[in-house]
Amino acid sequence: MTISHRIGLKPEQKIWLCPYSHLSEKLAEILKKQDISIQGFLDQKKTGENIRSYKDFNLKKDERIFIVSPNHALTIYQTLIHQGLPAKALSLIDYVSSAEQPFRLRTELEWRFISSVKAGLLALYKRIHSCLKHHLACNNKALLISPGFVDLNIKDLYIELDKTGSIKPCIATDNLEQIRRLKKFNINTVKLNSPLFLWRALRAKIKVLDHNPVSSWHKLALKDSISIQLWHGIPLKKIGHLSNYKQWHYDMVVSTSPFVTDYAFKPLFSAKRILECGYPRNDILTSTVVQPECQDKRLALVNRPIYDWLIHGKRKFIVYMPTWRQPGSMQNPLNLDDLNRFAKNRDLILIIKHHPFIRPGSFYSCLNEDADSERFHFRGEHSENVLFYPSTDDIYPLLAHSQALITDYSSVYFDYLLVNKPLIFFCYDRMQYVSKHGDFMLDFNTYTPGEKPQNAEELMRAIDNTGKEDRFRNAREKLYRQLFRNETHGKSGQILAGAIASMTDKPRQEQETEALIQ
Repeated sequence: MTISHRIGLKPEQKIWLCPYSHLSEKLAEILKKQDISIQGFLDQKKTGENIRSYKDFNLKKDERIFIVSPNHALTIYQTLIHQGLPAKALSLIDYVSSAEQPFRLRTELEWRFISSVKAGLLALYKRIHSCLKHHLACNNKALLISPGFVDLNIKDLYIELDKTGSIKPCIATDNLEQIRRLKKFNINTVKLNSPLFLWRALRAKIKVLDHNPVSSWHKLALKDSISIQLWHGIPLKKIGHLSNYKQWHYDMVVSTSPFVTDYAFKPLFSAKRILECGYPRNDILTSTVVQPECQDKRLALVNRPIYDWLIHGKRKFIVYMPTWRQPGSMQNPLNLDDLNRFAKNRDLILIIKHHPFIRPGSFYSCLNEDADSERFHFRGEHSENVLFYPSTDDIYPLLAHSQALITDYSSVYFDYLLVNKPLIFFCYDRMQYVSKHGDFMLDFNTYTPGEKPQNAEELMRAIDNTGKEDRFRNAREKLYRQLFRNETHGKSGQILAGAIASMTDKPRQEQETEALIQ
């Protein structure tokens, strides 16, 4: 039974989703496939072309509002009621993490009961936490919290912490598929928010995360701990304008250079220390080829069939990594068939890897769908010259061996400066992107050393130019010196792991960490 049947929706029913989030986007995708008309999103803080404010919103007779928020559904429900919206037009939708039917309609009574149970469990855990935390916490245990999907900094820091021998790390995520894959490499994992996660949170003195904590459980897990904020890249886009990131005080925040610290992380975070060691995920960019035959933990989450096919087949390839966009954004002007013919004529493989928030089947704002996209997915062998790389898989071991990187506003291009190969910024929607996502923290033209094609024809011309004179090399090298420190090149994870260990074993580890940086 489809979700529209279970919720009692009729085809062409008009729906508003509230608030604007990745969950409401996911529900929008499902409902659209079931011929339900999505009018847009309602949100108190966010703005955009398809996002309306709660204030002065008038609901038409044939419209309904679906509230999709695990933590604030009842608060939003009451807010909308107070603003004069009819209760019969409001529906509370619960996310239940089921692959077949991930969303479920709840009555207000059901939601209040569920919320009461959750609140009771949280209160009980708070009591247990306050009584037992100081007795159970171990200085040598680290919990790396990664909701949604495991970020590469989390994975690669785990590997370095594991090498120290003095720290026992564990990755906590709710991505069950990635848990299964990580376990194959003997990487210690736990399901996020499970009873075992709560126990591990009590036991681990060190907590590492790469996002702003919003869940009450995660905030409680950080309490009375040594907390480290990795973040997930050098920011180009403005961050922190919708949330107060300084509400949590960290023991350490990771940066890449004094310049990045001053313009981005010092204004954004509150921390005892900002360590300019660089990101663990970037160490692989300076490494030699890793053989898929060996059980090297760096290959965990890498798509090994594609890796083997490209590296051992000695194929020439370029990687295209567009960033995430809101629903209703301008559609990518590339046509897969045209792109495939272009690449074939040049004996070139074009690897397309979407942002992790864009999963298979959610193609709405990615590429022109005129072509049969299924042809471009890897299945043992691959006869086409365009290839989709799974969006949540680790592509970094491949980046160093690519001929160039195509991106737009993604921070991956900062990391690619370590590879020092041509960058192409395919910015076909720059004005619209800025209007939806906000402006950049840095001057875009100054800090993007590469060609900037506006359409498919210009992009193909820019790809051809990568084999000719590299006229942006000096600009890339200058930017690299601004954003990174030479002394951390290739050993960021080792330095960070040493710094974390030194927070619990200062005499020995501090000397080792300082020696590495110098």
